[in-house]
This record gives sequence, structure tokens and C-alpha cells, in this order.
Amino acid sequence: MFMCMIFSSLIWGYTCDNWGRKLSVYLCAGGLALTTILFGFSCTYTWAILSRSSQGLFLGLIGITKVIITDVSEDSNLGVGLTFMFASYNLGLIVGPSMAGFLAFPAEKYPHMFYKDSFISRLKILIPNLILSVCIFISIVVTILFVPKNTQKNENNKKIILEKDDSFTLSKDEDTYLNCSILSNSYSVNFSGNLDSLKQKNTLIDLFRNLDFVIVLVFYGFQSLTIIAFEELFPVHAATEISYSGYGMSESEIGTVFLIVASVVIVLQLTIIRNTMNRIGAKKMLSAATLGFGFLIILMPTVGMVKHKLGFWITMCIHQILIRSMMSSGFLAINMLLNNSVSSLLLGTANGLAMSVTAIGRAIGPTIFGIAYSWSLKNVENALRGKKSLRFPFNEYFAFLLIGLTSFFLFLLGTRIPERFNKRKIDAEENPLIIRASFLKYD
Repeated sequence: MFMCMIFSSLIWGYTCDNWGRKLSVYLCAGGLALTTILFGFSCTYTWAILSRSSQGLFLGLIGITKVIITDVSEDSNLGVGLTFMFASYNLGLIVGPSMAGFLAFPAEKYPHMFYKDSFISRLKILIPNLILSVCIFISIVVTILFVPKNTQKNENNKKIILEKDDSFTLSKDEDTYLNCSILSNSYSVNFSGNLDSLKQKNTLIDLFRNLDFVIVLVFYGFQSLTIIAFEELFPVHAATEISYSGYGMSESEIGTVFLIVASVVIVLQLTIIRNTMNRIGAKKMLSAATLGFGFLIILMPTVGMVKHKLGFWITMCIHQILIRSMMSSGFLAINMLLNNSVSSLLLGTANGLAMSVTAIGRAIGPTIFGIAYSWSLKNVENALRGKKSLRFPFNEYFAFLLIGLTSFFLFLLGTRIPERFNKRKIDAEENPLIIRASFLKYD
């Protein structure tokens, strides 16, 4: 799925910029709903892999949604809009698995309601996927009814009064409209200047020429790598036996932790995180969150040293809440900085690129850090058996130290992000074009 997402996200970003936001939503959401239904009809591994992979072709919907939120927001409420989006994601982490747990494999769970050889019993995951598809279609209807047709704003409107033989200067990077009012049968107006140069030519190459944007994009990719590494390693480490320095938790206990932590983080996102972002700005928020995440992730194996069961649960839940709060804060901040680093005309392409590098991180992250974690447990096993083994930092801490070091690198990289990205980008007035108007009065 993520391999398909790497290539499709950039295409959806281009479509969003050039064909319109709403049309992109219709196409992307419609495709996602259809492929979700197809996944529900999975009866073989081949069908499941193909249908699941095809869903990745339409995950550009996430980037398009961020573009629309940015378009309709101001500097004062962009953080609020993105906060609600990411809080909804965390809410989905609670509702989605819970719904699937109740509705998947219905014949086994509710034999008194479904016959063993019935249509539903053969399609074991159809019901939850149908519900997801209905929710997606509802989002399309909401988009039709409430999202403006054109969410892109003209940020540099000017009203200019021309006197006789006067002239004015326009930036080539502005959306420019010439509106002339003259007295009837009294004057004629002649304009001179290369008006074609006012047409903006924004391309993917322009983005990569912007070094500051490239820094934000690189940060975005490595941050995604650390996030997916943490999300994949936590349940593995939690299920690892205590003798191997894991938490020794069951599947139901891990699910309970996810429920508790996600519920608290949603509240924190809508209150403390949102208010802090508005107060200190996205760049400072990113630095603090990245540094905090890197420090807390290294301490994850240390939590298992608490032997008292209640004390362990309290310590572990607090630790997870802090880590996920830092993760959510950093992700919110980098998305604000990304959207503030480009003009509205390139928002879709920029977010498409970001989603592509995210997909790369999600594709390789579990492999890299999963191998590191497995190798470190081999050292722990050798130590338990009295064999020659490597000690700290190559024991159970190794994979988490790698994530922490990556976060510290990101902290240093984040210092290179300009402060001006705390605000929406206003196109610089460079290479001005002179347009002159001459007035001829008729007797």
C-alpha cells in the first residue's frame, strides 16, 4: 500500500493544484471508497494484497484535506484546523479497531445471527469495510455542500488609482487583475508592458529550488520514519517477555493501553497542544517536541524496571501519553511549517511530496528498526544464557537509541528552518513589471 502511495501522492498533489481542490476530493475519496469495498470482498490473500495496495493509490486524500484546511484558514486559526484533523485521526485509532473487533468475522462471533455458509460468513471483513465506505461517501456529500468551490485566496489584492501619465509596479508573483473605470466618452486608456509575464509558472522544480522548503521536506520524511518506528516497536516491545526486558503484556492489555492513551492525547491536542502552538509558534513547538520525543523514546525499556503492577501501569501510561503528545505536537508543527513554506498555488504539490516521503519512511522504517530490535534481543538472549554478548547500548535499548539519535539530528536540522514559516507565505515582490497607462482626453 505504501509503495503505491509513494507515486500516487505526488500525482494527487499536482491534480489538486491544477484541476481544483474539490474535484480532487471527489476523485480521491470515490476511489478510496471503492477500493475499501473491494478489500471487504477479500477471500484470498492475492485479492487482499491487490485491493489493499490499490487503497494506497487514493491515500492522497490526506494531503488534499490539509491543503483545503490551509486555504480556508488564517495564521490565527491554521493550527486549530490542523489540530482538529489530527485529533480526528487519533479518534479513528479508537473507533476503527473497536468497530472492526465487533464486526469482523461475524459468523464466528454471532453464530445465532449468521449461518455458517451464508454470504456474510464467507466475506469475513465485509461489514466494517462497508461502514467505512459509507463514511467516506458522507464526507464527499459534506464536501459538496459546505466546502467552497474555490478555496484558494488571492492574498495580494491592490486598488490603484492612476493619474495622468502615472505608472505602478506589480510583482510577477502576484495574482493580478486590472480593473479600469473611466468616464464614458471622455478618456481612452492604453496599457503597455508584457502582461504575459504575470502568469505564474509554478512547477515541481521551483519547489526543489527553494532550499528552505527542501529542509522542511527532509525533516518531514525523517520524522515520519521515527514515528512509524515507534508505532511498530511499542506493541512488539510491550508483548516481549519480561525476561527479555520487555513488558510481558497480552494483546488485550496492549489494546487497553492504546484506548487510554489515545483518549487522553485527543483531549491534550484540543487544549494544551493547540494553545501552546498559538502562543510560541510552530518552529519552537517543533524543536521542543522533537527533543522531548527523542529523550522519552530512549527511556522506553527503563519503564519495564518498575516491578509493582499498578506502579508499572501508571508509569507506562504516563510515559506513552507524553511520547504521543510530543509526537502529535511535532507532527502538527511540521505540517504548519510545510504549508507556510510555499504559496497557495503549490500547496497541493508540496503536500503530495510530503505524503510521498512519508510513505517511503513508513515502508522502510519497520524494516530498519525491526531488524535492529531483533538483533538487540539476540544479545539479550546470549547474555541470559551466559554466552558472549554485547552490552549497553547494544541490548534492548539499541533500537530506541537509534530513534532517539535520529530525533536529535532532526532537532539540529530544525534550527535551519526560517522563523518566517511561522506565518503564511506572502509572495516576495521580485523582478517587478512596470505597466504604464496613458490617458487621452477627447474634446
